[in-house]
Amino acid sequence: MRNWNDEISCRVIAMTLRLTQKDGRVDIDEVGSKAGSSPKLARKVLSDALGRQVKSTISITASDRFNLALLAARGGSLDKAAESLSWQEFEEFTEECLQDAGFEVERNIRFKGTSRRWQIDVVGTRNQLVLCIDCKRWKPPNYKSKFTQAVLHSKASTQEFLNSFARARISEGDVFALPIILTVKDPPQATSDGVIILSILKLANFLQQVSPFSEGLPFILPSRRAQNPIRAVTTALGD
Repeated sequence: MRNWNDEISCRVIAMTLRLTQKDGRVDIDEVGSKAGSSPKLARKVLSDALGRQVKSTISITASDRFNLALLAARGGSLDKAAESLSWQEFEEFTEECLQDAGFEVERNIRFKGTSRRWQIDVVGTRNQLVLCIDCKRWKPPNYKSKFTQAVLHSKASTQEFLNSFARARISEGDVFALPIILTVKDPPQATSDGVIILSILKLANFLQQVSPFSEGLPFILPSRRAQNPIRAVTTALGD
């Protein structure tokens, strides 16, 4: 089995994704040349990655591109590969990561709030935890000012979503939600005004560790804010 951590394989995959953005077709010689590899090695990498024999010219389907992005993630080069994903593919990859971490997932949720209509790209639910994720496939650099409006939208849409729909999805216990902005490259800061800003490269690890009892996360409740459910219980007991 090929080791997808090696640099050449990662470069070949990332370059294939970049060159097939428009029509899905690419010449193997071009992939090898631009990835710093020989055509023979590029052909071998892609044959292994796609599970079929690759010749001089290759046609890449939407499913192929998604699978190549998954391999890039395993090889630690998802940040390079993600730059070549469309916004639909970016959301699909986010959905896959959530499902792998045990979340139930809905995409492109549109709903009427108290004063306007809202949209959330991806919503993941696991027990009492709800993640409301806005996927931002922005090109670097990621200036702080670039996030201002996105942060306001993420925070407000999460609150509106909880007030309108959370109880229908979670029948028992409190609901704890996190507004998240997901980016291709590392953001200038990890949180902004109660919103988590996370790069796609760190998503899988974050999903494995996050819970309603995670310290220091800006949880939102359907009718009020709470930094952490443990602290909320302590406050209620008057400690």
